[in-house]
Amino acid sequence: NGSGNADDEFGSLMTDDSASRAARNVSNMTGGRLATQAVLLVSAFVIPRVLGLETFGLYAALMAVVAMLDAVATGGLQMAEIRYFAPIWRSGDRQRALELGSSIWLSRLVLSGLAGLVAVTWLAGIGSLGIEMRLAVLAGLVVASRAALEATRHLFLSIGQVRRMAVFEVLRSLLTLVLVVVVFEWSGDLTGVFAALPVGYLLLLAAAAWLLLRVLPLRLGLFNWAELRPLLGFSGLTLIGSIAW
Repeated sequence: NGSGNADDEFGSLMTDDSASRAARNVSNMTGGRLATQAVLLVSAFVIPRVLGLETFGLYAALMAVVAMLDAVATGGLQMAEIRYFAPIWRSGDRQRALELGSSIWLSRLVLSGLAGLVAVTWLAGIGSLGIEMRLAVLAGLVVASRAALEATRHLFLSIGQVRRMAVFEVLRSLLTLVLVVVVFEWSGDLTGVFAALPVGYLLLLAAAAWLLLRVLPLRLGLFNWAELRPLLGFSGLTLIGSIAW
């Protein structure tokens, strides 16, 4: 009877701890999302005024391509991380977690690079926009660097570091606003803006990867196709939903 009471007390403590952690995560996620939306709202007013009508139209078209290919570059694996990787990480099976985490992360980095190549080909082939090859290449770098940052940032959610995930989302939105405004005011064209954006995203990527790898030491040698293959059906359906949305 004494043992049963101790077990009940321990279970109660675990439940309280889980509830507190869940509440903190929801608070961090909500706060980060609200901060991001606030930055995007300011961007919606400021960027068109700075760029002007015609230049903003081209910027919006380029960023629409970036957003679409950002979804494609996930490969649908962002939901697979939450459904399959997160429980393994919480279970304490370190080796399997590292193998699956490395497999997902490296796959998304490769997809980020491929999405960048698709962006270059797509934009260079749209004659009606009059995009020079240099700008198309820079836009491709924006796609690749932003998708790679997202692949890294999203893993914080699966290992329970929601605050860091939210912070990097806010930083990405804020950095985009600052670089677009400052660089365009300085250079006067979009080429300078799209040359600066991938540099900023790569700096954020380096910071995110450094923080992530301190907790989750992912590496190329741990890539395991056998761990990744069962996720592909679920990821494929998720990808279709993301593209449709």
